Amino acid sequence: MNLIKKLFCLILLIHTSSIFASSFSMGRMETVGTDGAYDVQTNPAKIFINKPNKAFGLMLYYTAVKQEESLYDTKTSTSTGWSHNESKLKSFVETTGSLDYYARTKKNVYGISIRNEYNTSKRETLSQVFTNAIPPATEGTGINSESKGDSQTIYPTLTLAYARKINNHSFFGIRLSGGYQMSTSDSDNIQTDFNNTIQQEAKTTDETNSIIGELALTYTFKKKNSELGLILSSGTIAYEQH
Repeated sequence: MNLIKKLFCLILLIHTSSIFASSFSMGRMETVGTDGAYDVQTNPAKIFINKPNKAFGLMLYYTAVKQEESLYDTKTSTSTGWSHNESKLKSFVETTGSLDYYARTKKNVYGISIRNEYNTSKRETLSQVFTNAIPPATEGTGINSESKGDSQTIYPTLTLAYARKINNHSFFGIRLSGGYQMSTSDSDNIQTDFNNTIQQEAKTTDETNSIIGELALTYTFKKKNSELGLILSSGTIAYEQH
């Protein structure tokens, strides 16, 4: 029943951009219920509803896909033959961890969060073009294009939070986040004919470095069994360099 009584907070995001910067915003819904020290990363105004005056939080998240997974596999007829395109995810690992802390006085809340995300993946892509052939036969002439690639992303973030008690029912907060994201990808590309004669071979490496920031103003209202939360955010603003 307590969950039914909780209202949902609406996150209003303002899309912002500047010269040589790219930005995007995503709206989402979340419950007003408190999450302890993790509120530093979301709505610091909610911390006034928490019972402890000081809290420390540790979050670790790990997920992995080790088995091969098909992303798409299509065959298309053309005027001179047919084509086959296939992509496979060989493995995927996502690791996220954060340390969160806040201290609360009668009127103020001070919080800090250190977070890091690390993702790796391996993919294979195959493209075949058959001419003078009828599916599924592979006779005739054509080209095989095969690509194998690895990618990884590292994204550390620092968040500073402050909240102020307006009265016994209203609380205001501000959250400032900044981070550095580095993404790298390596791929081996090879083209052969159906006699396995190499036509073209290349290795490519791409690296993207991004400085990412976000500013959010938060508000929480609580009276008896009712709670209302609001977040006004700049959205994620990123400056990228390849």
